[in-house]
Amino acid sequence: YSDRGDVHRSMGNYGLAIRQYGEAIRHSSGREKAISYYYRRGNAHLDNKDYDSAIADYTQVIGVNANHARALNGRGRAYDAKNDKERALADLSAAIDLQPSHSGFYADRADLHYQHREYDRAIADYSSAIEHRPGFASAFRARGLSHARKGDHDKAIDDYTKAISINPAYDEAYRWRAAAHRQKK
Repeated sequence: YSDRGDVHRSMGNYGLAIRQYGEAIRHSSGREKAISYYYRRGNAHLDNKDYDSAIADYTQVIGVNANHARALNGRGRAYDAKNDKERALADLSAAIDLQPSHSGFYADRADLHYQHREYDRAIADYSSAIEHRPGFASAFRARGLSHARKGDHDKAIDDYTKAISINPAYDEAYRWRAAAHRQKK
């Protein structure tokens, strides 16, 4: 069931994926075994923008394994989508504490800071993401956006240029770099 769920999720058929993961949970031999399926179903709920269900599934995982960094990060992203900044920040920070070299966790927390116009904090977290994954083009682009919001167009242009050097087909980075050049004049 879980493999079918993975296939459906990869194809964007979140409802079918959720049903398959539910079957995997029902047929699993104990709560510990079911944790992987709750996590995967939580991801499908998150993709499907059913944030309450995602939070419920991630909470099941965390109830069994409080150190499940990916479940904490997923739940933090779901809380963020519901505009519950305090819970989102707590979970995203806990995930980073558990896996301090995971670049994606820093990027997710940086996104939260950016959305709340905390640009210095966003820049710090995007910088940590980049430190742990130097080829993280979207983190360079996002850090560039944060610099631009602060009015530092030169740093923004530098970051957009780095994103483009990593991914020459990154249209969005070209667009933002052009906008930064226009704003700089």
